[in-house]
Amino acid sequence: MRSCYTFLLMLLLSVALSAQTTLLDFEGGAPTFNDFNGSASAVIANPDANEPNVSANVVQNVIPGGSAFAGVNIPLPVDLGVGKTFTMQVWSPIENAPVLLKIENSQDDAVERLATATGAANSWQTLEFDFSDEADLSFAGVTIFMNFNVVDGEERVFYWDNLTQSDEGGGGGGGTTELATLDFETGAPTFNDFNGSATSVILNPDQQEPNTSDSVAQNFVPADAAFAGVNIPFQVDLGEGKVFTMQVWSPIENAPVLLKIENSQDDAVERLVTASGPANSWQTLEFDFGSEADRVLAGFTVFMNFNVVSGEDLTFYWDNLIQTADGGGGGNGGGGDGAQLALPVTFDDPEVDYGLAGFGGSEGAVVVDPTDATNMVGQVTKMAGAELWAGVTMTSTSGGPDGFATPIPFTADETVITVRVWSPNVGTNVLLKAEQTDDPAVSVETSAQTTVAGEWETLTFDFANPADGTAPLNVNAVYGKLSIFPDFGNEFPAEAVTYYFDDVIFTGEGGGNGGGGNDETPMVAAPTPTRAAADVISMFSNAYDNVPVDTWRTDWSSGTLEDIQIEGNDTKRYDDLVFVGVETIGSPIDLEAAEMTHFHVDYWTADLDTFRIKIVDFLGDGFDGANGDTEDELSYATTKGEWVSLDIPLDDFAAMTAQSDINQLLFVGTPTGTVFVDNVYYYKRDPDATNTPVTGLLEVYPNPARAQVVITAPARMQDVTLYDFNGRRVRQQAVNADRVTLNLEGLPAGFYVALVNTASGAMTVKVTKE
Repeated sequence: MRSCYTFLLMLLLSVALSAQTTLLDFEGGAPTFNDFNGSASAVIANPDANEPNVSANVVQNVIPGGSAFAGVNIPLPVDLGVGKTFTMQVWSPIENAPVLLKIENSQDDAVERLATATGAANSWQTLEFDFSDEADLSFAGVTIFMNFNVVDGEERVFYWDNLTQSDEGGGGGGGTTELATLDFETGAPTFNDFNGSATSVILNPDQQEPNTSDSVAQNFVPADAAFAGVNIPFQVDLGEGKVFTMQVWSPIENAPVLLKIENSQDDAVERLVTASGPANSWQTLEFDFGSEADRVLAGFTVFMNFNVVSGEDLTFYWDNLIQTADGGGGGNGGGGDGAQLALPVTFDDPEVDYGLAGFGGSEGAVVVDPTDATNMVGQVTKMAGAELWAGVTMTSTSGGPDGFATPIPFTADETVITVRVWSPNVGTNVLLKAEQTDDPAVSVETSAQTTVAGEWETLTFDFANPADGTAPLNVNAVYGKLSIFPDFGNEFPAEAVTYYFDDVIFTGEGGGNGGGGNDETPMVAAPTPTRAAADVISMFSNAYDNVPVDTWRTDWSSGTLEDIQIEGNDTKRYDDLVFVGVETIGSPIDLEAAEMTHFHVDYWTADLDTFRIKIVDFLGDGFDGANGDTEDELSYATTKGEWVSLDIPLDDFAAMTAQSDINQLLFVGTPTGTVFVDNVYYYKRDPDATNTPVTGLLEVYPNPARAQVVITAPARMQDVTLYDFNGRRVRQQAVNADRVTLNLEGLPAGFYVALVNTASGAMTVKVTKE
């Protein structure tokens, strides 16, 4: 959902914040409620004036049964510089309702925290939202989601009141916190079993060390279930401690035990440990979440004999789930004697001192990826009034050695470093500077520009092409530091702006940003489409009648276009491609009315590493109209030197709220290079067609694997998609061959499923990452 609220300044903050300030209490009237996705908010008389809330007026918030993200935005200036702990009183009609508090300027410029209303249903409780690890930024509004990310099929009425801000809170930790509700001595918690699991509290059948407790959990796992487990609602604050121990009694040796801490399937962290002790005895297992971010989650899920079909019913026992502040630690860039950093810089190793030293009015920190809560990244915040050259240096900020443990291995032929970058703006100039550790006067600088806003992309920095007016690369120098300057050299706005970066990798060869295209061209034309014309909306193809297209290269594009022919077939050639816009504003395409299901394009490249497709819908009111627009972009690793056919389900553009007014199509390439494009069309697939994946036909080796696997199919593969155990897509690659190498680097250890599409059907195979 794209935020299109108009934020109005309110006079709710007439005095400076003290230790605690009430931002909203509704005793003086109602503010502006901007409800969305079916939410309905109004100020009413308190229907249950009991502690902890005896206020006269509260907000009533009706959430429809079919909406997971219904919420309300309230224009309200919030300055995190004067307080980062927020409390709110909530009355929930159900137990364990997740409540999200989001403080924002826009969807792409926001911070948020999730808390769970774990108290009794139909009564008031106070929730706390801790933003202590966020920068001192100012925002224009708050958004509140009741029963966040839950579709329960029933309309619910919530009440909330007394949103306060204070300069207290944030953190804690240290010592050992025993989760008393999970030692089973005072009764049973709520057990939500699934996939045949059956859990209950019984008397300890084997009171021997290390567990002489009276009561334990008995967990029955059926013979034919690989993923039988039990969920227990319980609020867990990883900020308090990230190491968990649990005592387990297993009837077999080497049983894998998975502990998952989660808000939902898509918002979870997990660790797998093997019960390697003797069978039929108690042992203590440790689950270390030290690399995870400080966050609050709503429940535990425990899987005994995880991902194993044993062929026999098994009964396990477990007890004493304890959280401690020991172990792990987190890569938060400062305040620790971690190992000296070295390339590649990923920010994910809790044993490394990832120092980010800000300069020129910038502040650096290692934080949670704003798009992936399981990933840590570098953050650069350029404060209001910062210098044009403000940035951060990757070094030690905890008193350890300066710079990298090993110098950057530049040679005459190996000069390239890649960096993943997130910028709020398109066209942000990012400067990367390498310097000698003990002599900053010995340096080399080069730059690259972002091509997307509010999304991650990989920028290529070729130090063989230094920035204008700077020193050339000296391969005999010992470069031991890198500094990154986001939005280098541009006038800066009055408000702070935040950028993120990750995965700083010395790739050596490449030379991407120089552009210039590639003289290699395809010798044969793209494949001729065979789909029925009645099922196709064609934008560009000799096989069909094409709909009107305003332009195949907008004036705001970065790249050149040449219309050519290959074997008599019309083809689009884009050189120096960074991004190019294609527009149908004069004749928008309605994919929904035509019941289109897929987007197709054939491409050929000799030098692009990734090829991205973006579709934009103006929501019926033109560019930048009152409704805003909706869009999504997908990225594909390229296969070079041959025609590749992409058939993309329109449902994969999941961020789009509508596809009835398609006005723009964008092609994006990384690094800058050349791509040939043909057969650009939408089509609908026969709804009666079936394509049930077949197992046993694909071969994978090595399996298990650490870095990559090779998949071989009995037919030519069109594409391969890798899914994790939770069903999330983690890799996707176009293939057009019967053999493909799939990169597993960067993925956590665990179990995955590869889905391969061929002309004769789909096939699946299980992949294990060590």
